[in-house]
Amino acid sequence: MDFNIPESVSLTVESRKSQNFMTTELKMKLFTVEEANEALTDVAARLRKIQTLYAEIGELRESASAAAAASNFGGGMIGGSDYVEALYNVGKLTTELNDEGVQLKDYTRGLIDFPSMRDGRMVLLCWQLGEPERIEWWHEVGLGLQAANRCKARLRYCNYCIKRIY
Repeated sequence: MDFNIPESVSLTVESRKSQNFMTTELKMKLFTVEEANEALTDVAARLRKIQTLYAEIGELRESASAAAAASNFGGGMIGGSDYVEALYNVGKLTTELNDEGVQLKDYTRGLIDFPSMRDGRMVLLCWQLGEPERIEWWHEVGLGLQAANRCKARLRYCNYCIKRIY
């Protein structure tokens, strides 16, 4: 099977708003296996940072709630601003990944997909933190639980991965 990749693919979305039709063209970045592998070191570092920030958010949640309650009376506390800053940083990192074409599927596992083309159809190159820094798995777009049921031994990796690249 061949991974012959154009730089991006355009998707056209049409919607009705009253009587007028609106057409929006979305561009999706497509990756070769090599491009995805090259991106992994940087992406993995950001995934680890996202996991750290989520842990920090969990620890700050209680003090942030107290700060929110105190703000109703004109006060606040440091915990509230730290919480908001951590939320902001998670949003910033996830937006960066998305803007680069990387699809974050599960931050707790560090599970991501890279859109790609294989034999003329869209597939997703799949990777997660803790695995070697190379893409080894891919799956069809939108197969969901049907694919997961066919590859229960691989569920530790990805609920949808059904094919090994190498």
